[in-house]
Amino acid sequence: MFDLVLFGTIGLLLLILIGFLVIVIRDHMKSKSFELYVHQSQTELKKEANRSTEEKKRKERKIPPRRKTAPPSKPANRVPTEEPAIAKETVPATEEKRVEKAKSGEESAVSEEKPTLYRLHPEPKEEVSAAQKEAEAILQKDYGVFSHQRLVEGMGLSPEEADEFVVELIHQLENAINDLDHAIEERNFTEVEHITHGLKGAALNIGEGGVAQLLTEYNTYMKEGTELPVIEAYQTHLKRTVSDLKVEYSQVA
Repeated sequence: MFDLVLFGTIGLLLLILIGFLVIVIRDHMKSKSFELYVHQSQTELKKEANRSTEEKKRKERKIPPRRKTAPPSKPANRVPTEEPAIAKETVPATEEKRVEKAKSGEESAVSEEKPTLYRLHPEPKEEVSAAQKEAEAILQKDYGVFSHQRLVEGMGLSPEEADEFVVELIHQLENAINDLDHAIEERNFTEVEHITHGLKGAALNIGEGGVAQLLTEYNTYMKEGTELPVIEAYQTHLKRTVSDLKVEYSQVA
């Protein structure tokens, strides 16, 4: 019985001793870990401080401090060169040359206009004036009065029937004038000659003078002539003559 109590007491003391040792060891470890943390933090702070100082030194090396520049000194009085004198001498020389050129007539020759194509090949004024004169003469010419007496005497028609033939001729002339205008606009003088030839034959079959004589001369010119002012003059006179015929035979129409 005593042995059991002794054994239990010793075991209890051992447990208390072990517990004490555990507490002491734990406290020691905490203190060591705290010291290690503090040491590490101090070393990191030192490294950061060293790093910042190194970066500052690098920046200072790359960007050197500005130096104070001395104020610009006033330019010293330079000795005048001979250039102004040369410039002064050249101005009168150029003026003298210009005066000499003006006297000799060189500048007037240069200022003349260059010959153009029109001046090299001028339009012959005599031919144009001749065509214009011929056109004016055609416009002022009097071709007389159109007479359809041939219808009455030769074909044995009554005056009323002869008048109807003239009215048909007027309608034919009016339609042909539009074709003539178109052919003249296109400069198709062959077509103009062909149309005037047919109109001349129709007019001469039923009468003489007036429009028949005009168409005869118009067609004769178109066989060889090509002057536009003359052609336009014949065309204008033809329109005027047909208009007069239309007014004269308006009662019949």
